[in-house]
Amino acid sequence: MALMRHASRRAIDILHLPSELIAHIFQYLDDYDLFNARVSHRALDKASFEHFARRFFRKKGFMITTRSLTVLQHIATHDELGKYLQHVWCNPDCYTFARPKCCPDDEEDSDLDSADGLETPLEKGPVLMARVHSTLSRQYAAYCDVIRDHSDLLYSDKLEERLNHAFRLLPNLRTVGMRRSEDYSPYGWTEIKDAVGEDPRILGPIPSTPSSTLSGPTQLFIALIGAISASGTRLERLYTDAIEVDNVPENTLTQEKLNAACSSILYIEANVIKGFLTTHPVPDTHEYNPRPGTAELGKGMAHLFKAMPNLKELGLQIFRDNQAQQTILAPGMSPPEGLRECYPYYAFDRLVNEVSFAGLTRIKLEKITAMAFQFKRFLEPCAPNLTSLKLRDIRLITPEGESRPWEAIFAFLRSSCRALEYVLFYRLMYERGAISYTEDPPAAITNPAYTYNHLPSPVNRALFTNYDQIAAEASGEQDVRKKLAEIEERHWYQRPLFTYAMDEDLWHTDTSDEEW
Repeated sequence: MALMRHASRRAIDILHLPSELIAHIFQYLDDYDLFNARVSHRALDKASFEHFARRFFRKKGFMITTRSLTVLQHIATHDELGKYLQHVWCNPDCYTFARPKCCPDDEEDSDLDSADGLETPLEKGPVLMARVHSTLSRQYAAYCDVIRDHSDLLYSDKLEERLNHAFRLLPNLRTVGMRRSEDYSPYGWTEIKDAVGEDPRILGPIPSTPSSTLSGPTQLFIALIGAISASGTRLERLYTDAIEVDNVPENTLTQEKLNAACSSILYIEANVIKGFLTTHPVPDTHEYNPRPGTAELGKGMAHLFKAMPNLKELGLQIFRDNQAQQTILAPGMSPPEGLRECYPYYAFDRLVNEVSFAGLTRIKLEKITAMAFQFKRFLEPCAPNLTSLKLRDIRLITPEGESRPWEAIFAFLRSSCRALEYVLFYRLMYERGAISYTEDPPAAITNPAYTYNHLPSPVNRALFTNYDQIAAEASGEQDVRKKLAEIEERHWYQRPLFTYAMDEDLWHTDTSDEEW
């Protein structure tokens, strides 16, 4: 009996456990312990490999640099790792509008208060290099090297070639896209930061002067579409950020290439911007459509969505150029002239007239300007299947004599979208202001001059604190129908309302782990 008790207390060597149980144990280890355990014994390394690969290589991000993309290539060519990589994203930024402190000051731009007229100093000669401290000199040299490498990839065919070669070797790749900002960590960013002294992901102040080339995100988008098309990847999800899709020549992104890349897509996040380009491309740069006329606006975006006949989920933002981002009007200010002359209006109008989204089940729209009847026409084809609808910064324009455009939209959603299980409405607007869900508007700022001089940019800075005044949310079929019936009768058309940051977790939804 004593021997049995002693035997029951004897430690069991983990190597004697079945490999399935070892793999299960590894799920509960933090990253540090997991790495140490794997390198401690070959048997543990082998038993835990599948969990390790799924945990650390299912979704990977990369900088647009040769070193970072070489890592992607190594993963793709690895005997085992490649099959676990399902989601690849890239950060198109690398000191895009930022100028690190290691860069020498120039007399002509050292007094600038903004990015207007700022040029990245790639070639300044040995005299300026000699002025800076040795540490700054090394950082500046590293900065010049990484900028050259980044630009050489982004503004040539090299990026597409590298992505194509990697994508061909990733049998389970289903999600591709781009992510920006310091919230995401692409491979290689810390190495660049250590070499240069500052974070390469920081965008910097966006200049108000026109550009002579397509933006970095647009170049990345072109490379991604080309690589997906050429590699035969059956993509399901695509994420984009600030793409100037209407400025891309049709012979660069033909309808055939878009169809080959996008026909299998079920989910897209499309952040589309008009762009602000010079009238004529600079020689020796990638060509683009210089300031397309009104008749051309939205054409590139329509071509993109025509290539997605199986689309189930749509996230769409349509921005003006960077000189006209403001969508909120200050109290006492007149409505902006030419609401129907803006890029979001023309682009959305073309989308409604040329593309039918009958298969959509979830929709998320932001920064849209449209006639009320256009907006309804957009929703009608997918109304029976729609389960989730999120609207933010949507402005409806009405013909003369109509004063309550959102009432008809709420009524349509209640009567025709019977499958809705979730709605979120935030900062919905009409021609002269915004709607609220309480009769008394939020207290106005009493000093119009202060209001005018402090237009929030972006427009989600905190000025009011009562979330329910400008937002409506409901979950569950019964609660959604109840909420729609309530706000159909009880919403008020106020003067322009400022607002504050909403909970972004409500707005941004990552469905990349869901099964179709």
